[in-house]
Amino acid sequence: NLNKPKEGISINDFSQYKAKYNLDYLMVINFRNIGTTRSYYSMVPTSEPSAVSQINGQIIDLNTDALYWYAEMISRKDIQTPWDEKEARYPNLTNAVYQSLNDTFRGINLELKIPQIEPETVEIVAK
Repeated sequence: NLNKPKEGISINDFSQYKAKYNLDYLMVINFRNIGTTRSYYSMVPTSEPSAVSQINGQIIDLNTDALYWYAEMISRKDIQTPWDEKEARYPNLTNAVYQSLNDTFRGINLELKIPQIEPETVEIVAK
C-alpha cells in the first residue's frame, strides 16, 4: 500500500529497489479503486451505477527519499444502458470501467507533461 507523503518526503521504504536494480529514481503507481459504484437508500438503489477508478503515483529520489512528483487521480464514467446484460458478459459496464481507468492514466500523463488529448472525466485530487 502506498502511503501519502509528508512534507515532500516519501514515508515508504523503497531502499531495497535502489540496491537491487541500481536505481536513482522510482515511479510507483498505486491502484486504489477500480470498479463500479452506486448509491443506495437502505437496500434500494437511488442511482444508476457508474464506473470509477482511483490511482495515485509518486516519483521518488531513492538517494534522499524526496518526492519529485505526487498526484492522485479519480475518474468517473456513466455506464450506458443497458448495463445489466448478464448474458452478454456486461459489455457496457466493462467498457465504462476500462474507459475510467484509461482516463486516470491519461491524467497522470498530463501531470507529467506527456502530450496527448485531455481526458474528460479526470479530477486531480492531490498534488
